[in-house]
Amino acid sequence: HSAAADTFFSLFTRLGEFPFIAVCLLVFWKLKGTKSAAEAIAAIVIASLSVQFFKRIVFGDYFRPHLFFEQTQPLRIIPNIEPLYHYSFPSGHTTAAFCLFATLSFHTHKTWLKLLFFLLALLTAISRMYLLQHFLTDVVAGVFLGTAVAWLINLYFAKLNWQSNN
Repeated sequence: HSAAADTFFSLFTRLGEFPFIAVCLLVFWKLKGTKSAAEAIAAIVIASLSVQFFKRIVFGDYFRPHLFFEQTQPLRIIPNIEPLYHYSFPSGHTTAAFCLFATLSFHTHKTWLKLLFFLLALLTAISRMYLLQHFLTDVVAGVFLGTAVAWLINLYFAKLNWQSNN
């Protein structure tokens, strides 16, 4: 842990939040058009609703690291990061980041961009553990959920496009 790492991961965790995602969706819409933007928006909305369903209905009693460990050992508090205590599983930031960046990667043929998108999503996921907001299981579930939703929505939109061309 260091002040530089605190700042680095505090910034990367923002890639899984609405303001960043909204800007990405607007840029994506301008670059790729309405159909691609509709696909990305549908994926993000479905992923977000899925996360809330799992967090609040299915796994509502899962605690975050702060609540789980605060009685047994001193935890490092990172400046400007509010400790959260409940609704840990799955990680919403990780789900959103992997959903967004997977969707973006489906719409490019450039390998370097696909790798960049994966790296950005991965750093967002790591940031959630570094900042003591989630356990590894929360983050892994977010990776799978975000990627699965992006992939399924991409398949659905591809099928819609195929049917409209026949």
